[in-house]
Amino acid sequence: MSLRWTLALLVVLLFGCSSSDSGPGDTSVKDDGVADSSATDLSADTTTVDTSLDQATPDDAALEVDTEAPYECSGVPTGRTLSAEADETFDLGPYLMQATPETIVVMWRTLEPEAGKVSFGPSGENLDLVVEETIPTLVHEVTLESLEPNTDYDYQVESGGRTSAVHTFHSSMKEDRPFRFAVFGDNQNGPNVLIKVVAQILEFGPYLVLGVGDHVQEGNMAALWKEQLFGPARSLFHQASFYATMGNHESRSQDYFDLYSYPNPSDDPEHEAYYAFTYGSVFFLCLDSMTLLCPLGDVDTPESEWIKEVLESPEAKNAKWRFAYSHTPAWTESWSPGECTFSGNKCMQDWLIPLLAEHGFHGFFSGHTHDYERGYYDGLIHFITGGAGGHLDEWCLDHEGTTVVYQGHNHLEVDVGCDSVRIQAVNLDGDVVDWVEFGPETPVNIIDEGPADNLPELIVNEASPTLD
Repeated sequence: MSLRWTLALLVVLLFGCSSSDSGPGDTSVKDDGVADSSATDLSADTTTVDTSLDQATPDDAALEVDTEAPYECSGVPTGRTLSAEADETFDLGPYLMQATPETIVVMWRTLEPEAGKVSFGPSGENLDLVVEETIPTLVHEVTLESLEPNTDYDYQVESGGRTSAVHTFHSSMKEDRPFRFAVFGDNQNGPNVLIKVVAQILEFGPYLVLGVGDHVQEGNMAALWKEQLFGPARSLFHQASFYATMGNHESRSQDYFDLYSYPNPSDDPEHEAYYAFTYGSVFFLCLDSMTLLCPLGDVDTPESEWIKEVLESPEAKNAKWRFAYSHTPAWTESWSPGECTFSGNKCMQDWLIPLLAEHGFHGFFSGHTHDYERGYYDGLIHFITGGAGGHLDEWCLDHEGTTVVYQGHNHLEVDVGCDSVRIQAVNLDGDVVDWVEFGPETPVNIIDEGPADNLPELIVNEASPTLD
């Protein structure tokens, strides 16, 4: 018997029959198949997702027995069939957060404190699996566990004597498989525009959605979260997990931290505004550009220190594709009409983007500027997609690396394939404004690109207008 198998057998004999203690937020399954879940501490991570980026050491990994042949990626990205029906049973939701291969978070908000439950099961089967809350609350956060990866599930929420419609979610995939995701941002004060954007995203059929911030005009005005985000996007959020970043208009409000569920230390809720996760073959890094400060020499800020640690993690290193996103762009050629007071985030230009390039990142998504822009900087592609509802900005200067600018409402649609990624910007008429395709090599090698022709709002490789 080989040494590897001998060591593996010893591990099984020593640890395989032991039971682990349940920590805070763990969900215990009863004999009747019903699990208890507490959703009272909104500032703490009450899910059972392992939010640490610590992984087994190479020596530990050598003890694992690989009984399956490696998965070979094949096929092309295709959209899911998503329903446009918005379920208004509850004040907000139900909506989805933190999809992993084994777990997902279901959230909803009620007008009075209530205890609820989520029933779920593989699509087309009975909803025999149940997770119940034990303490009444307004914002409900329930983790569903023991999921099969890359699988459709149906779910239904009961709370306060009301029962939602049956909705569908998809558990994340472990393997390198083709899938789709969408990106939008800066929809504040534009719910009627966001409704059109959501309809287009539903037609595209993504597995998850990234939000690049400013999803409400004023984060401290509680009513706006329903009016400007969770209402217009209700049908989409029933079916696709939403991963947003902090914008300046969110104002670091308590609603931001209560209504979103992201991995964060329970003793540091502010950390919830920057996080990382893996979906299939993609590593995503979400940054809080509202608090991002560059290191001063060898002295790091909490966020810059965390960024450096995350970039060295096995998840980041082993991913085929790597994308980062924040609210503020590193470079922008546009700003508010009549003004040209912002040209990008200097810390990102000088430190962050070069650091991401050094660690093999392919793309960076942002908003803040209300338009669409694409550029190539330090070997990765920089996108601005701040066009989901806010007033539009105008072009006012030129950066050498920015090649396409579009002054119109827009969102991004991303096809993650086995050998390439295709990202396209779509306007409210459904026209593809711009697209780019690239392979996994870094610095990024653009395979093909296609800025649209004859769109009056489109600027391609133009010289800067006079600014004096």
